Amino acid sequence: MEIQRRSTRIGRITSVQSRGYRIIKRLFDIIGSTILLLLLAPVMFYIYRKIKKSEGKPVFYQELRSGANNKPFVLYTFRTTTTPSRVIHGFPPYPFPPSWQSGVPNEFTFIPNPTVTITSTGLWLRKYKLDKLPMLFHVFIGDMSFVGPQSELQEITEFYNVYQKQRLKIRPRYNRCRSACE
Repeated sequence: MEIQRRSTRIGRITSVQSRGYRIIKRLFDIIGSTILLLLLAPVMFYIYRKIKKSEGKPVFYQELRSGANNKPFVLYTFRTTTTPSRVIHGFPPYPFPPSWQSGVPNEFTFIPNPTVTITSTGLWLRKYKLDKLPMLFHVFIGDMSFVGPQSELQEITEFYNVYQKQRLKIRPRYNRCRSACE
């Protein structure tokens, strides 16, 4: 089996992943997501109908995220908030602080748009952690994995330093995998 080792100038992070490990991990992702999609299909259909009936379209929230090797993909989740105004999207992007020249700070947290509110359906979707179920399709097609780092917004990954860019070498994880087990 072929073994790959990676190290950087900033710190020594050695990642040993054999080809067999990657194949087994991908098989686990395909089999696991297929089983979960088949079992949860009625629940996902019910949620789809409930959002469409009570809040209208769009049913899915779309967001551009960075995948493996910084390849962008559109992340779909059930919409849990009100639809923001289209005028807000017409403004230029928010300027990033100059302190990000050396990378994104570790204590950085993304604060979503404060003008949107959580819908009544969105409250129980978030309570029972069902809003991220469509992400199973991303695991199935290979954009995400059950094991890996959390996916990040495309605009933020542009400011990663060499050390932080290492997390973009593998597929991001399905966000609710860890919290669903708790």
